[in-house]
Amino acid sequence: MKSIQFILFLFIPLIAACQQGAQNQAGTVPETISKIEVLDFYGTHRCVTCEAIEANAKYTVETFFDEELKAGKVTFRAINVDLKENEEIAMKFE
Repeated sequence: MKSIQFILFLFIPLIAACQQGAQNQAGTVPETISKIEVLDFYGTHRCVTCEAIEANAKYTVETFFDEELKAGKVTFRAINVDLKENEEIAMKFE
């Protein structure tokens, strides 16, 4: 099963790029990709800008990929890198 993971760092334009790269001409996730994960990494102490980035990224995924979210083809996860249970994924993506 093929899986792609997208990571959000600091700017929403990454979502726009992911959206364009992951969609075919019909505007859907290509059949060859079974799942796209949008990962938003953050620390425990966040500024207003960091919180806005998460909110806007989540809104973008929910708005433009609603059908794919419901079908399980796209997921959005906000990951606190300061938590012990997220240590492995934080190390994986540095």
